[in-house]
Amino acid sequence: MPAQLAEAPGLPVLCNHVWNWFTELHNERRNGERLSLVDIREWSQTVGMPLETWELAAIRRLDTLWLKAQYEQQRGCSDTGFGG
Repeated sequence: MPAQLAEAPGLPVLCNHVWNWFTELHNERRNGERLSLVDIREWSQTVGMPLETWELAAIRRLDTLWLKAQYEQQRGCSDTGFGG
């Protein structure tokens, strides 16, 4: 685990589920592409978890951060400590 993550504060309890949902979606990612709204909607319907607006926004933000970290890592300038 990168030092930045090891030293980071834990997630608020009320947000843990969003991280878990993101990791589930991330594990189904195709070719490193952005998680589409269709992907997220299909996952939500399949697992029976309707998302609130803030939860969807948080998942989309996590996805953006992951993609940015991947781009920076490929360019050799990653200091985010957030890998894939």
